[in-house]
Amino acid sequence: MSANTRALRRAKPRPLRIEVVGSHAVGKSVLVRHIAAKYDLPILDEIARIEIAKMGGGFDALRTDLAAVTRFQRNVFASQLRVGQGVDRYVSDRAFDNIAYAAESAEHGTAAAMWRSPACRQYVRRIAETVRSKQGAVFFVRPGVTPRGDGVRAEGDLDVGSVCRIDGMVKLLLELGDVPYVPIATTNFQERAAIVAGVLRGLL
Repeated sequence: MSANTRALRRAKPRPLRIEVVGSHAVGKSVLVRHIAAKYDLPILDEIARIEIAKMGGGFDALRTDLAAVTRFQRNVFASQLRVGQGVDRYVSDRAFDNIAYAAESAEHGTAAAMWRSPACRQYVRRIAETVRSKQGAVFFVRPGVTPRGDGVRAEGDLDVGSVCRIDGMVKLLLELGDVPYVPIATTNFQERAAIVAGVLRGLL
């Protein structure tokens, strides 16, 4: 390798797109912050938190308003499709897994329309191709600890049943989308970090 080639590689790091997916209250955001700090990646924040802040309330306020929760899930989905476009290096708190929440709480047919949309099909293919081309990874964080409130999430969603339902739907979406993923089933953070390091070592 020539000195010019080595200098060019140092000047422009190779693409690294990391998606951290899974149910709520399983520690995704903590893992995202760790990955961002360790690998010097910008964070694509969880869009749901941004959208709920715009509404000036919390998730509990949406639970009995089907039209509002449907608008909310559609807005989250549309924003998620846009947020990583044209960005070569990032770690994202969520991907297309918010479709699971639409299936759980939005008007009937909302999740199906999201999944079938051309924009979603393109988004899912892009994530799968990124992983297969070794320019990124998808980490699927599995449940295993008692869910804890974060001041935003609806208290009614913090039961184990709710977490496990979303977890199962996220796995189904990953499988239907043929997206290669790395499951993180341990709740020990040291072990979670070690799994991430082992995968990313092969990409850097």
